[in-house]
Amino acid sequence: MRTCSTPPSSALHLELWDVYAVREECEVYDAFLRDGSVPADDSAFWSGWLPLVERTIARGVKVLRARVVSEPVTDYIRLEHAITDANLRAGEDIRWLGCRRASTLALPGNDFWLIDDPGRALERLLR
Repeated sequence: MRTCSTPPSSALHLELWDVYAVREECEVYDAFLRDGSVPADDSAFWSGWLPLVERTIARGVKVLRARVVSEPVTDYIRLEHAITDANLRAGEDIRWLGCRRASTLALPGNDFWLIDDPGRALERLLR
């Protein structure tokens, strides 16, 4: 078991929503809908997240993201899929699972972060 002085070894983000209405993403979302464009890795859109992921992974922490999505996917999920390459280049391990395949899993109703080794159990389910 991890103590306060032991650094985490993993950080898992479970995503369950089909749309995230985030004000900071409006311009990116609108541009994607208009012409399919996505922000460059060095854009302001990524300026906080990608460097954080890179620093976290450099410390030896595995960063995992699991996305459970409805099918057919929403435009927002299409955007997430289109920008996932940036997350992967930063070092995240990302998995996608359709809702129908997730129906037998005991999942919560909301997104969450799980910091440390318990994330390995969900990671194994999604591989």
